[in-house]
Amino acid sequence: MLENNKSKKYSDFLVVLIDLIPDPALIIDSSGKILVTNKNILRFTGYEKRELVGKSFSSLSFISEEDELLLAKNANERLAGSKVAPYEIRITLKSGEVKCLKVKGNRFINEGEPLDLAIFHDVKEENKKQNELRQCFLKSE
Repeated sequence: MLENNKSKKYSDFLVVLIDLIPDPALIIDSSGKILVTNKNILRFTGYEKRELVGKSFSSLSFISEEDELLLAKNANERLAGSKVAPYEIRITLKSGEVKCLKVKGNRFINEGEPLDLAIFHDVKEENKKQNELRQCFLKSE
């Protein structure tokens, strides 16, 4: 019984931690199943947590087959302990809008199981901020 309480505590703690990440993020297991998403998934994609948790990338219709394979390949490499450089994918939001996202991830171990934390960052927003910084720099010269 104590072990189950401890497990629940860690699970709750992971949900709290992932919700602190300002970008959409999720945690997947070694089979590619989504275990946890953060609250920013809904705000960003239009998809509710319940529409994603328990599903694998291969069952998500808003990711192209090519990008699904890339996500799975890179997640498997991270789960095996390899470092994977950030990469870009495209997703179709629930609204129908297509977004280009930069994916960064990292492996961690929870209760002896390797898990993959994937964070998705809107490339358009990143480029917009870089352009703003460039403009500020040019004005200051």
